Amino acid sequence: MQFFVENLFLIVMALVSGGLLLWPSIRDRAGGERLDTVTATRLMNDEDPTLIDVRSPAEYDAGHLLRAKSIPLVDLPKRVSEIKGKKPVLVLDSDGSKAAKASTIIREAGIERVYSLAGGVAAWRAASLPLVKS
Repeated sequence: MQFFVENLFLIVMALVSGGLLLWPSIRDRAGGERLDTVTATRLMNDEDPTLIDVRSPAEYDAGHLLRAKSIPLVDLPKRVSEIKGKKPVLVLDSDGSKAAKASTIIREAGIERVYSLAGGVAAWRAASLPLVKS
């Protein structure tokens, strides 16, 4: 017991740093399954998912995936009804940081098969995969 009292600060620091290391994976799981570029490409070829790009209109216009529909994240709660059908949904953002929130909004609207692109459009671009400009 004396060990814990004398080293309380170090123990708390170890627990906090461990929690901070785990936080990104916990946060990402809340938004559903994340697909790497290879798996996302396979999904697009096999099941023709609805692609929802939640970036700003300027980012979308600078380069987006073919057939991706632009619905900025701030507008998504009001426009989620535009996402129809039983096809899976693939959420795209700039770097993977906003996709979990968007996926949660879409899932709460009753669409079950929602995925996000791990690393976002930046990962797509880094893999030298095609983008189109508006």
